[in-house]
Amino acid sequence: MSRFSLIAFMLMLFFLPFMVFAQETSGDRNSTPISVEIQNIERALNEKDITPQSRHSNLVRLAKLHQLSGNIEAAAKNWLEAAVAIPGMVDDDALLACAYCLAAMGEWERAATALEPLLPKNIRARFLNFGIEAWKTGDTSTLVALASNPEYFQMKSEIYFLIWKINGDDTWKQRLIDEFPHGPETRIAVSQT
Repeated sequence: MSRFSLIAFMLMLFFLPFMVFAQETSGDRNSTPISVEIQNIERALNEKDITPQSRHSNLVRLAKLHQLSGNIEAAAKNWLEAAVAIPGMVDDDALLACAYCLAAMGEWERAATALEPLLPKNIRARFLNFGIEAWKTGDTSTLVALASNPEYFQMKSEIYFLIWKINGDDTWKQRLIDEFPHGPETRIAVSQT
């Protein structure tokens, strides 16, 4: 699997949860351009009297906007800042989003570090961690085991896709097409025929 293919896939996995956000942001014909929205949020973040909750909300919105604009490095930074924006609390979702951005950039060690506190409690973090390890080593045996684990059923199409892309076995591509004919991973797989 080329680095570009992996990056494209990781970004696709990462962007799926935010598609609704994208529609909300761009659905109104009179909406503010993303670049202006980014500048407005950055200004708000520099205000002296900003509350931790407002800082967190603004950082999350800024991270999503950076993702939508393709600035994954800035998104990773904003996600990490959002994860710790409220004193005494860690936003696990923001930390996971940061890890996905880091993985998409090929920053494997930094992604693994971000995932570490999430592994005992977050199935998506474990999946990403297994995916990173499989990509780094070329060993898909853990992913193959996950494919039959009911706990990972919601990620089955993603698992099939990763196995296929890492080891090149078209059996997994065909399973993906047969079991998930309308999924985003299948659309990518079919387009690479």
